[in-house]
Amino acid sequence: MQDVTHAWTVRVRADGPDDATAHARRHVLRLGAAAGFDAEAPLPSAVEALLAALGADLLSTFAATARRARLPHDALEAVLRCTLDNPLVHLGVIGETGSPRIAAIDGTFYVSSDAGTDDIERIWTLTRARSPLYTTLERSVALAVRLCPTP
Repeated sequence: MQDVTHAWTVRVRADGPDDATAHARRHVLRLGAAAGFDAEAPLPSAVEALLAALGADLLSTFAATARRARLPHDALEAVLRCTLDNPLVHLGVIGETGSPRIAAIDGTFYVSSDAGTDDIERIWTLTRARSPLYTTLERSVALAVRLCPTP
């Protein structure tokens, strides 16, 4: 088997105390605080970006896998949420113990398709096995993303 090592590089620059700009190839992504709690914050947090990246990974992997299997689908959507072990540790609250790590990620993956449920579930199983972020995260957090096929 051939060695197919490839490394992706992202450069991130701090623009302020809660503002960073990431450059990936020719793309720019602005992010806010590591774990933002303010619903009115002007930028998504790094935690939200991680969830968005996982969602995008699952959507694109499912679409590519379905296309190869000639499984028709009309729409795909992922809704993801996560919790931290102890968010007060991240905030630096005195006396708090534990970890600010992501403790759990859960969500729902919606597929609109006329295909049979068994076929959709087969593609979903392949999607999770082929997803770089899903297979990485499932080893480090409680990860549960449910499939919800809809006609």
